[in-house]
Amino acid sequence: MAEIRRFYIEPEQITGDRAFITGQDAKHAKKVLRLAKGDPVILLDNSGLEYKGIILSAGARDMEVEIQDRRLGATESPLKIDLAMAMIKTSKMDKLLKGVTELGMHGWRPFYASRSVPKVKDPEDRRERWKKIAAEAVKQCERVRLPEVDAPVSFEELCAISAEYDLGVVFWEKSRTPFQQVLQSRIDSPPRSVLVVIGPEGGFEDHEAAQLKESGMVHAGLGPRILRAETAALAACALIQAGFGDLGGLPRLAVRA
Repeated sequence: MAEIRRFYIEPEQITGDRAFITGQDAKHAKKVLRLAKGDPVILLDNSGLEYKGIILSAGARDMEVEIQDRRLGATESPLKIDLAMAMIKTSKMDKLLKGVTELGMHGWRPFYASRSVPKVKDPEDRRERWKKIAAEAVKQCERVRLPEVDAPVSFEELCAISAEYDLGVVFWEKSRTPFQQVLQSRIDSPPRSVLVVIGPEGGFEDHEAAQLKESGMVHAGLGPRILRAETAALAACALIQAGFGDLGGLPRLAVRA
């Protein structure tokens, strides 16, 4: 059975049992994917719902779709995980964004640390680029919501947001606290939102790690081996999702009646 293609549309593009795919998506669907009248599609509007329908017409600029079924998607984690990633090389950031999106990341919150390279000349342009990368990753892993994507912020701005989360974890290679200890400390009060903080290539300066702890976050280690920044980010998000979210299909510590 052929794969059913998925498209993100704006809520206003849905009216009753009709929806429209427009712009570049419509052009790509017709010219590249060769979709035509009668073909099934799945539409997503970032509300958590997915709409199954068939194409009624395929014009030069848009496609009209008849919605036949709508249901709540089952691929979003009950846990809100935001990744605060220190800026590293562009290609590594792009690849990392794909991976953590597949792991169910809720928000991408990049920042500048002392050892971060390079500086982004146009933060909003980079943010738009990241949004497109995240959208493609979401389609691939069949999520129903797009992650929130921020432009890079300063280290001081990062420290100021810790109060927004139930738990903030700074994964630091010098930490003597294993992550399992952090996990066990929250079994009776599992967080619903977690900020994962990862340093740049070369790690955090000692004063930065101290400042993050002073802002209310906890330090944790990932084991005896030194990991690349992007490897550490993937490992950290996977551990958090497995411990408090839905990775692995284990009982969700984050879900309570």
